[in-house]
Amino acid sequence: MSVEEKLNRAGPKRLLALDGGGIRGLIAIEFLERIEALWRERDRRESVEKYDYDVFISYAHEDGAWVYEHVYVPFRDATLPTGKKLAVFFDTSSIRSGTGWQTMLSLAIDGSRFIVPVYTETYFKQPYCRFEILRAHRKWVLAGAESRCVLPVMRGRPKILPAVDEIQAVSIDNVPDLVQEHVAEVVERLSRDVGPSPASGAR
Repeated sequence: MSVEEKLNRAGPKRLLALDGGGIRGLIAIEFLERIEALWRERDRRESVEKYDYDVFISYAHEDGAWVYEHVYVPFRDATLPTGKKLAVFFDTSSIRSGTGWQTMLSLAIDGSRFIVPVYTETYFKQPYCRFEILRAHRKWVLAGAESRCVLPVMRGRPKILPAVDEIQAVSIDNVPDLVQEHVAEVVERLSRDVGPSPASGAR
């Protein structure tokens, strides 16, 4: 049984005391360094945050047809190097008008690695959209701006909610490949992590 298998084996561990000089001392130090490296790697793997979804798409239902074709489909069809599809939360139901919708949306947003809000003239007029982007902004603040966990897609020049205007937003009118760029970034960054995605689809 290897050192790594012994360290990861369930049950009590035996404490080791290694000493000695010369060659024995060097071997002891090398052995302890190996153990420390194995523990650090195990802690890193266990600390990787787990998500229910890779991407949460926030949009106004009035823009649903355009968002479905130009935003949801590219994310849905994207593939990770492992062959897995992205797990995408795309609400096509009446979840936002039923009871307890804030709780359900909060859980979905908090449980998503990336949020893709689709800014339009209609978007910021909808209470559920304002709720979603404010929740996404909270996630963005906690994770840090460098996390780029919120990737807006903007159509035209809508008046952005002042509370969230610090999140950089680019108009797709100026950058036609904006969605493809976001998809590529998400795939590249998820490829470096332990993949979450058990499921995907419109909700």
